[in-house]
Amino acid sequence: MRWLLRFFLTALFACGLAVALSLLPRQGVSGTGFSVFNHTEKIIANNGNIVDFMQQLPLLLKIRKVDLSQSVLMVDLTVEKGDSASAVFRDFYVLSVAGLRDTENIDRVLVRAVAAPSMKVGAGALLAAMDARKSRLEAEAAVFPVKDAVSAEDFVRDRFDLTFTTLWKTVFQNSANDRPA
Repeated sequence: MRWLLRFFLTALFACGLAVALSLLPRQGVSGTGFSVFNHTEKIIANNGNIVDFMQQLPLLLKIRKVDLSQSVLMVDLTVEKGDSASAVFRDFYVLSVAGLRDTENIDRVLVRAVAAPSMKVGAGALLAAMDARKSRLEAEAAVFPVKDAVSAEDFVRDRFDLTFTTLWKTVFQNSANDRPA
């Protein structure tokens, strides 16, 4: 008879624990958007979690290559035919803010925008590059999201080093965003 009482008490305790755990908020999940737009706890980026970190970013261009070496994050983005210059600047913004603000150990983000084979200017040809350093990112500037492509471009141009090739002007000659660096 005593074992029956113990069984029911254990079952009642297990059910109570399950209900209590289901009522706790889910850690690390944001219902309002991506972490690049919500200030979250900083992570320590490493080879074990860099794929998950990159996957959660709202990038418009395809990722060609990612490399994490000590405190430097290097990303190659593929620019397809039909992509705009504003998409390149927006992804530069997203990668720089997420890499520099949301991680503890990344001090520099290097991003290259390269042409896709569909561009017919040479597959893998460099169009633009960005060198973003944590020392150049003002803490208060990265807290609020950029609202549009023009301000994303201004944000990146004002804070980081950008390099454009002659192919950039050729590819984006009809764009309003082809200002010289």
